[in-house]
Amino acid sequence: MNKLRWLFFFWLFSTLLFLETQAQQTPVVDTVFSLSSLQEEFNDLNHYLQIIEDTTNDLTIEDITSEDFKSRFVPYHQAVQNEDGKPQPLNPESAYWGKISIKNSLQIDKEWILFLGVANFAEAYFPKKDGGWFIRESGRLVPASEKAINLGRDCVIPLTISHIDEPITIYIRLKSLDHRSPFFQVHLQTRRKWDSDFLNRNLFQGIFQGILWILIFYHFATYLMVKDSPYLYYFGYMLVASIYYLSVNGFLTETIWQEIPVANEYTWITTNYSIIPLYFQFMRTFFNLKETLPRWDKILHSWLAFKILILLIFLTVVVVTFNIGTPNLIATTINIFDPIISLIFIISLLISKFKKKEALGSTLYVVIGASILNGFMIYNYLDVVLHYSAKNDTSMIQMGICFEILFFAIALGYREKEKEREKQAYQLQLINQLRENERLKSEANRILEQKVKERTAEIGKKNLLLEHQKEEIAASNEMLHNQKNALLQKNRELEQQQEEIVAQRDYIEHKNDELKSKNQKITDSIRYARTIQQAVLPTHQRLHQCLEDYFVIFRPKDIVSGDFYWMLKNEQYVFMAVADCTGHGVPGAFMSLISNTLLSETVRVNEIYEPHEILEILHQKVIIALRQREKANRDGMDILICRLEYLDKQDVSVAFSGAKRPLFYTQSDKPEIQELKGDNKSVGGVRRKPKPPFTKKTVKLQRGEILYLTTDGIIDQHAPNSCKFGTLRLKQVLSEYKNLPLTEQEKTYTEILDDHQQTSEQRDDITMMGIRL
Repeated sequence: MNKLRWLFFFWLFSTLLFLETQAQQTPVVDTVFSLSSLQEEFNDLNHYLQIIEDTTNDLTIEDITSEDFKSRFVPYHQAVQNEDGKPQPLNPESAYWGKISIKNSLQIDKEWILFLGVANFAEAYFPKKDGGWFIRESGRLVPASEKAINLGRDCVIPLTISHIDEPITIYIRLKSLDHRSPFFQVHLQTRRKWDSDFLNRNLFQGIFQGILWILIFYHFATYLMVKDSPYLYYFGYMLVASIYYLSVNGFLTETIWQEIPVANEYTWITTNYSIIPLYFQFMRTFFNLKETLPRWDKILHSWLAFKILILLIFLTVVVVTFNIGTPNLIATTINIFDPIISLIFIISLLISKFKKKEALGSTLYVVIGASILNGFMIYNYLDVVLHYSAKNDTSMIQMGICFEILFFAIALGYREKEKEREKQAYQLQLINQLRENERLKSEANRILEQKVKERTAEIGKKNLLLEHQKEEIAASNEMLHNQKNALLQKNRELEQQQEEIVAQRDYIEHKNDELKSKNQKITDSIRYARTIQQAVLPTHQRLHQCLEDYFVIFRPKDIVSGDFYWMLKNEQYVFMAVADCTGHGVPGAFMSLISNTLLSETVRVNEIYEPHEILEILHQKVIIALRQREKANRDGMDILICRLEYLDKQDVSVAFSGAKRPLFYTQSDKPEIQELKGDNKSVGGVRRKPKPPFTKKTVKLQRGEILYLTTDGIIDQHAPNSCKFGTLRLKQVLSEYKNLPLTEQEKTYTEILDDHQQTSEQRDDITMMGIRL
């Protein structure tokens, strides 16, 4: 034994000396990583990484890429070593910038997943071809809507590296707010390898969670039936373990905490430091330590109180300061004693059993399960200490938990079997006692016949006692019989409920089929209505005949639109209008068809050419057409109408009237977009108080200037953060891009609108016309 002990210490000392020597070696740093092979993964790209510390936390990408900072970057392996050449963590209060150059030497463009490291917030900057930067965000405290990839908890981003002669330089910024040191761990992985790893993760976690939840439901139901406290603590232990591993493996941030990832931090802290109290409480109740091992009961009770106090202090510090680093280090250090205490307790329990010469029974399965888990926990702690990395996982502990809970489940079942055996032994003892009583009675009658009369009263009392015991046995049997009947009745009720559920499911599926059929017919009708509506709108051929240069952005919210645009040309004038009718979808489309017809009739048939008069007459016609004075409805439209009169080869007179809609236009001598405001009333609708008539505004412009006619659909469109596009931003955008050709303007405005809208639902119909005079 002494030789083995000395060999163990010699091996441990040699291993630590080797690790320290390896840590002190300073690797040679290359400046460019070359993709020159088709392998699936490239690890430890920190070899090519250079970093700089930002103690102000205010440096931007423009600062970092300036000439003043280029010389300040140092190789990563030098930055994480102290003066003695030993590894040291990064400063948790600072932000860190890193840069790495990658050259694609392959002849193909390929999509990769770039791992950045571990931090609350991470940003990656990729250079654009025409200048500027593409920015991708990641990190444990970044909401899902702002991440490019919302899987797991690692700082990862998608990356497509094109085949070019020159390498691209990627800048990475890491920042932690929870006082835990960030660290870089840059490596590349193909999308296929990434998907394969996450498929394996989901498969492993699915099996693990499936085992847990089957046992959770089973033991919770068992507790409700038998009201035995070990089942309750065992249920709580498995439930907390399930939630903890859902949290640390990223499932909660992928599903429940997508937009509030900080909640996941409180989740894993609470569950991680609640698992052991529930585990030891299960041990106390399962082995009834108050009676069997009272000293160990006090020890475990004190340790439970201490662990709960640590958890409360930890949560208080995190809530007040959001400092997770220091409390987590202290709590993790304390956690090292959990498997040690557990192993000592198990050994003491076994010694106690052997001393009392008791059969191990269910204790054996608890000991095996706890020993397996403690072994896996110690292995995981050593792996983290010796090879700390963003890739450290908890699969070994999870496997240990699976083995442990299975053995614990067997132990609980075996415990019930032991109880049943004790019950049967008691019943057998009672029967033997009755037989012994009968034997004693016969012997007494045979030996003491002469004393029968004297002992009659005493024997009668004994008979009464025996009858009472028989009645108790009969009552117990009757109770067991009733419990059996109750279980049978419960099974019949469950079968009936299942039949009702199946019938309801079939009925719902039938109704869903009917609704799908009706919905398809309605959708087909609306699509045909869109064809009718598009036939009413001016065709591009018609627009080209009347206008030299133009663009139209027309986006219905639904299949058909409540917006419409209109144009008419006669020998003297060119008329244009954009209108937003009340509602959208089918009601708005009907209103747009009616309004389009009335507008054409007013100008073409009634020969009304003044814009303000056109709006007044259109207002009266809408009231008459919709019988609004009889039905008191206020449906109508917001509309602007322009009349163009070409005075000569240089000047164009623009007459404008608007019903709650302005006209935007450019002037060559002014950098900003100009605006003619419309009147603050709509066309159509009966009003309690009459409003002033529509007014006309006239402006003289030169050929080449641009008119912009829009509905309010653009300015009312929301972004994912509920911020509207707004009139001010619309004018800024028009001013910025007014000098582009109209075809490029249309493409630019469409991209800006899409970038603003992103995943938000379109709120209203959108129409915009741009016309160059």
